[in-house]
Amino acid sequence: MGDRAPPTLQQLAIQGLLREEALAISALEVMPPMLLPAMFEVAFKNRQTNVLRAMVLIWPFPYLPVGALIKTPHLESLKALLGGLDAFFKQMDCPRKGKVRVLDPMGIWAGTYEGDCSQQVVRHEQQPMETCHDSGMKNNLKVVTDLQLVDNDTKQYATHLVRWAEKKKDSIHLCCLKLQIWEPCISNVIEVLKSEWISTLLSQFPKFHCLQHLYIDDIYLLVGCMREWLRSLKKPLETLSIKYCHLSQADLDHLPQCLNLSELRHLHLSSLLLAECLGPLGLLLERVKATLQSLELEKCWLEDSGFRVLLPALSQCSQLTKVNFIDNNLSLPLLMQLLHNIAKLSKLTQELYPAPLECYDPSGLVLVHQFDQLCPEFVAIIRTERKPKKVTFATRQCHKCFSCSIYELESRHCLCSQ
Repeated sequence: MGDRAPPTLQQLAIQGLLREEALAISALEVMPPMLLPAMFEVAFKNRQTNVLRAMVLIWPFPYLPVGALIKTPHLESLKALLGGLDAFFKQMDCPRKGKVRVLDPMGIWAGTYEGDCSQQVVRHEQQPMETCHDSGMKNNLKVVTDLQLVDNDTKQYATHLVRWAEKKKDSIHLCCLKLQIWEPCISNVIEVLKSEWISTLLSQFPKFHCLQHLYIDDIYLLVGCMREWLRSLKKPLETLSIKYCHLSQADLDHLPQCLNLSELRHLHLSSLLLAECLGPLGLLLERVKATLQSLELEKCWLEDSGFRVLLPALSQCSQLTKVNFIDNNLSLPLLMQLLHNIAKLSKLTQELYPAPLECYDPSGLVLVHQFDQLCPEFVAIIRTERKPKKVTFATRQCHKCFSCSIYELESRHCLCSQ
């Protein structure tokens, strides 16, 4: 037995009562409130879901902390608690029943369950109020929690809680104080947060009546949502900038159809893995050719086949003052074709182009002599139509020294080539 203390008479009585679930449930309403926290702990550890569901209904305190009891997330126990709360809402008009106002799946029970346990529970009532801002809802249930997205069990647990709260958003305030994410489960993160975070953000967009410049940076959850994002805007955008995201083909297909992009002046797509079918992007350029002033398609992994689709519309964008196509995989013939089209755009003041594939050896290292020889020829193509103001040609980042070779009327090579 070691030094473990023998169970108290109270503990023995609770354990004995819980062996007969039907008897335990029937005794709940006449049980002294001071015994309920200790009974709840034992029922929770035993995963007696029927008892848990019934106890939520008669819980006499406004605060129900259960987090310290959760060693590992147990979906059925969570379902039992939430099922009890569902029943609680149905009998809200009955004054004799429970008083739960805060469910805290990460709260801490105070001390042991000896003495006046009701005071121990009530003492924690203020904690979530201080750490979670009021949502503005009155007389509704607040669910204060930490969420973990670590493995399949925690994903199911978090998903069920979030979806339950979403269905009852008019009467539930779900307050997540801490979110722990482990990198291997990014798909789990997307699945859970898409119902919690995306819907919340989208609901705010119609309130931004003057929004004209939209910058979306490093949002994994954007994929597949472009239609909802753009159609919720109240005013046509002047700037659309998307970086470090992923656009699906459906997202691209919607761009030329969106009325809120009809007056676009700045289109910046950077560090995106764009789909190969870029016809919709070409249609968008065709549509905004009279207003577009800057176009950046930097590090989008575009190849000849995709870029060639854009050339007819690009050559008609007469208001362009800046283009940036750095870090794309273009061949020498395609780059020269691009320069012939761009040369006719008289308002350009800043131009950035990638070095063609012919400037690299099979291992990806820059062929310095080839780069130095070709760049003046590229500038000469532009000069046949107009005098360039600022033109830059740049290689990809060197995988040895992590710098680039750049040509701006004279060459500056990466450190490996100096």
